Amino acid sequence: MKLIISPILSIFFILSLDVKASGDFHCIGARPLSMGKVSVALPDFWSLGNNQAGIAFLKGSMSGISAETCFLPADVAVTSIGAFFETRPANFGVILTRFGNSLYSEIKTGISVSRKFGKYFSAGIQADYLRIQQPEGYPTVNLITCEAGLMFRAGKNWTFGFHIINPIPQKMSGNGPDRLPTIFRFGASYLIADKINLAAECGKDPDNPPVISAGLEYWFIPAICGRAGVTFNPTLVTGGFGFRWKNWVVDIGSTYHLVLGYSPMLSICYKIKG
Repeated sequence: MKLIISPILSIFFILSLDVKASGDFHCIGARPLSMGKVSVALPDFWSLGNNQAGIAFLKGSMSGISAETCFLPADVAVTSIGAFFETRPANFGVILTRFGNSLYSEIKTGISVSRKFGKYFSAGIQADYLRIQQPEGYPTVNLITCEAGLMFRAGKNWTFGFHIINPIPQKMSGNGPDRLPTIFRFGASYLIADKINLAAECGKDPDNPPVISAGLEYWFIPAICGRAGVTFNPTLVTGGFGFRWKNWVVDIGSTYHLVLGYSPMLSICYKIKG
C-alpha cells in the first residue's frame, strides 16, 4: 500500500506547486516550523532564510543544517545548509536550500548582509540565485532575485519584523504568464519572563489568501524547551522541542496536515565562536 500512496502524494504535491507560482516562501529551521511557521520576528540562526535582519542581533559565527520530509511517506524534502559570520561593520551569511524530489526541485543560494542601526533596529538584504528543475518537457529556469527584511526590538520584550521576497516580479521563462510571486510577511513576538515566547505573523502574495500563523515557545529549563503553533491557509498544527548543549543547538519539530499527514524536521546548529 505504501508503494501506491507515496507516488500519489508526490504527484499531488508537485501539482499543487504548479497551481501556486514557484519561488514560494519555505520556512527554514525546526524552531520556527514547530511554532506555526512563525519566523519573521524571531531572530535566530535560521533568520538566514526567514528574515535576514535577524542575523544582525546575533554574536560570533555559526553554521547549521536543516532537513524536512514533507508529508510522510512522500519523498518531497526541504534541505538547507548555511553559516553566518559577525564582523565589525555588519554580519554576513550564506545559505543553500533545496526543495523537491527527482521530478521537480528548486535550488536557492543566497548571500546576505545585515546590520544593526542603533540598539534596537536592524536591516538585512540577500541576493538569491534560483534554479528550478521541472518535469521532462518543461525548461529549467535560472533566475536572479533578492529579498530583504527589517526588525525592531521595542525594549526587552517586543520584537517586530517585516520581510519581502521577490520585490521585482520576474517571468519564469519565455512568453508564459508564470512569474515569481512577491511575498510580504510581517509579525511580532513577545517574551514573558525569559521563559515564554509568543509570536504571530501574516504572509501574503498577490494570488492567494493571507497565511496567518501563531505559536509559542516555553523553556522548561535553560537547556530544554517545548513549542507549539498553528497555521491557516493551509491549516497546519505544529509542535516540537529544542535542546542546547555547550555550542550545540538541536531543534526537532513537525507540522501536521489534516489530509496529508506529518512533515518532520530536524535542525542542528554549531556555534563556532562568540
